Amino acid sequence: MPEEPVPRYESFQDRLVREAIERGEFDGLEGAGKPLRMRHVGDPDWWIKDKIERERIADDLRELEQQRARRRMQRPR
Repeated sequence: MPEEPVPRYESFQDRLVREAIERGEFDGLEGAGKPLRMRHVGDPDWWIKDKIERERIADDLRELEQQRARRRMQRPR
């Protein structure tokens, strides 16, 4: 008598991804087959540095710091 296969557990998230793959929703994505751009390898803060670069937050932070410095210099002592 052949053994019946053990039912495989599949989480909800895994099922959603598998179904999306089967529907072809990941086909033709930009950058498919190309290496990931990983400039901050080994840095535990890679994700925030990448976001700062991607969102150009550094420019905004620099501008805010300059505004604060100007306000401090304009305060009467």
